[in-house]
Amino acid sequence: MIPVLGLGRCGTSALMGMLDAAGVPIFCDPDLREAGYEARIVITAHPDSWLHLADGKAVKVTEPNCFRLPDSVSRGILMTRNPLDQAASCVTAAWQDAGQALDYGHLAAYCRGATERLRARYPEALEIDFPTLIEQPLSVAALVCDYLDLDADHYAMAARIWDRPPYHDGVFRDRRAHHAELLEVPCPGSH
Repeated sequence: MIPVLGLGRCGTSALMGMLDAAGVPIFCDPDLREAGYEARIVITAHPDSWLHLADGKAVKVTEPNCFRLPDSVSRGILMTRNPLDQAASCVTAAWQDAGQALDYGHLAAYCRGATERLRARYPEALEIDFPTLIEQPLSVAALVCDYLDLDADHYAMAARIWDRPPYHDGVFRDRRAHHAELLEVPCPGSH
């Protein structure tokens, strides 16, 4: 099993798309393949009930389910993201209930802490941060193939990212600066 680990809105779906393009078997519900490579059983059931089904396949396992995997699972791909960007992306993706304000600072602190717990839990995981995935997908494809000992078309893998909306260069930096303004904290590299 190749677990693709992380919190929501950190690039797990994008990385699963790259693995799909590489020809890696994917463990997900067919009706959710295009909607983020989710497997309902991973979200709702204890890993003992589905681990054998995911053997030899890539499976998206997001927090809090990452902490339910047995200790024998120590490798995988850990997707991370700047906590401020992640918090803002969660709000943008409508993670808040209608009409309720969400505390960016609280959500960013939660994301930071949960990511640190994931790093400690999966010390052998290949860690890829979201900006690198978006800005350098060809390099990420090479890293992933090397880590998993895959012989795959790096360009086909990177095309899964190139075909997505542009989150790179100035657009990405401008969004970070905007999110920092919302939190009223300095943002390195912002204008």
